[in-house]
Amino acid sequence: MEGHFGSPQDIEWAISGDELYLLQARPMTALPEAVEWEPPVPGYWMRNFRLGEWLLALIEGGYLRGMRSAVGTAVPFRYAAINGWYYATLPEVSPRLLTRALLQSRGRMIPISWNALIRVNNDPVAADRAVLGRLADEWRTEILPRYRTLVVTAQERVQWATPAQLAGIVDEVGTAAGEYLFSLAMVGGSAWKMEAALAKFVRQHLADGLDSSYQALLRGLPGLVAGTPAHAVQSVDWYHPTLGELGFAGRDLDERNYRREIVAEREAAEEACRAILADRPELLVRFDALLEVAQRYATLREQQARDLTLGWPVLRHCASVRSSPKTG
Repeated sequence: MEGHFGSPQDIEWAISGDELYLLQARPMTALPEAVEWEPPVPGYWMRNFRLGEWLLALIEGGYLRGMRSAVGTAVPFRYAAINGWYYATLPEVSPRLLTRALLQSRGRMIPISWNALIRVNNDPVAADRAVLGRLADEWRTEILPRYRTLVVTAQERVQWATPAQLAGIVDEVGTAAGEYLFSLAMVGGSAWKMEAALAKFVRQHLADGLDSSYQALLRGLPGLVAGTPAHAVQSVDWYHPTLGELGFAGRDLDERNYRREIVAEREAAEEACRAILADRPELLVRFDALLEVAQRYATLREQQARDLTLGWPVLRHCASVRSSPKTG
């Protein structure tokens, strides 16, 4: 509309059937002033979540603690605040910094970095066996239970906490969320790389005989909890209410009939792929291994992402408590 009329437009629209209709368009009269800025150092920058300076620092600290625990060293990202928004870019990798990180990691950095960042793109099965499977087990048996226990304990402490203690609770929960985020980045973040490897295999060996997209193989997977948790958010900025506060908790956004349909589509796609590869046993073995690991990590990603904001209700409670703690 802007291109057609020559200026930004405030529009109203509707969808009827499969058609998109423009109902109204009028020039926007309250446009903000254009803002330009130069990054503090060269490189590509991306806007980070609107977490606010306090929580951002805590999450970064926890993220680096998780990195140090897994890799043996920590390489911090670079941040900048521009016009109230927080931006991040990759760490500055220099020979000196890289050498120091390698020495600090005592040999742990190379195998983890190689498997989690590079090998997973071409051989996800081997990367899973070498490193990623262990990191996934650590998330399931250590990081998630520890995060849950901390949140439960914090919820019990909030009502009787002093202002200083409330700030301490925010520090603890925010740091734990950052440690959890590192696990999500390493484990759940591998899912899209495995998906890309699966897509490449389908294009090379199955495209001619498969009617559906490779994405059908990754839909309707078991192991996911239906419904919306109370700690789910629309914005990771803890200023905004959780979906539980908005009254959406517990709702199953996927209708049962729709879920049954996509499960059936996935199972049919799996059978079709195996039928196409039936006379090529080596490729069939490769396909089954690749499919298993891609499906498992697609599920892991959703499971991990679901509980990233587990601590957000108690964080918001800490910020909203104004009365002095009761005594006696």
